[in-house]
Amino acid sequence: MRASSIQQFASAVAVVVGTSNMTPCHAQTTAKPSDAARTVRAYVTNFGGDGISVIDPARGELVASIKTGAKPHGVAIAPDGKTVYVSNEGDGTLCFIDPEKKAVVDRIALGQLKFAAEGKDAHGLAVTPDGRELWISTQTGDDVTILNVSDHKTVGRVSVGRDPNWLGFTPDGQRAVVSNTGSNEVSIIDAKNRRVVATVKVGPAPKRLAVGYVSVDK
Repeated sequence: MRASSIQQFASAVAVVVGTSNMTPCHAQTTAKPSDAARTVRAYVTNFGGDGISVIDPARGELVASIKTGAKPHGVAIAPDGKTVYVSNEGDGTLCFIDPEKKAVVDRIALGQLKFAAEGKDAHGLAVTPDGRELWISTQTGDDVTILNVSDHKTVGRVSVGRDPNWLGFTPDGQRAVVSNTGSNEVSIIDAKNRRVVATVKVGPAPKRLAVGYVSVDK
C-alpha cells in the first residue's frame, strides 16, 4: 500500500530512527539506536481516522495502521526509539505506542472530557533530550504538564501564557520553548527547575516552532 493512499486528514508527522529485533540502545543526551539497529519509520496522526499510519520512507510504503484515541493530533518519539507518544484531542488521552509491537501499550487521561472537542488538554508534545520526561502543552490550564515516562505519572506543571500550542527543547535539554497562541508570546522555561525565565513577545497567534542548532555568525 502506497503512502499516497493514507487518509487525507493527516494532522502531524514524526520520523523515528528506531530499533528492530529488539536490539539494545544506549540513551544519551542525543540518544539514538546504534547504527546496526536503525530502522527509519514515519508516524502520521490521522485526525479524521482516530489512528496513526506508520510509513517506511525508504520503500514508500505503509507498514502499519494503529488505532489510537479520538482525533489524534500531536506525536513525539522517545530519543531511544522505543516509544511513540500520541496525544488525542477528541478524548483528552495520551497513547504510548511500542514501535516493535506496532500497538498501543498504555493510555492515560490528560484532562476533563468536557474540553475534548477543543483538544485543549492534549495538544503539543515534546520529549526531553535525555528521554526521561514528556512535556505536554495544556491549554485548559495555560500550562505545561510534565510526565515521567518510566511510570507515566505527572511530576510537575509550569504556568505559561494563554493557550500554549507547541513546544520544543534546546539540544542540551536546559531550556524548553513554548508558543502561546492566545497571548502572542513565547515562554522560555528552565527545564531543570521547571520555571519560566523569560517571556518574549512575538507576532499574532504563534503556533508551531522549531528549536535547534543553526549556522550563523555570532
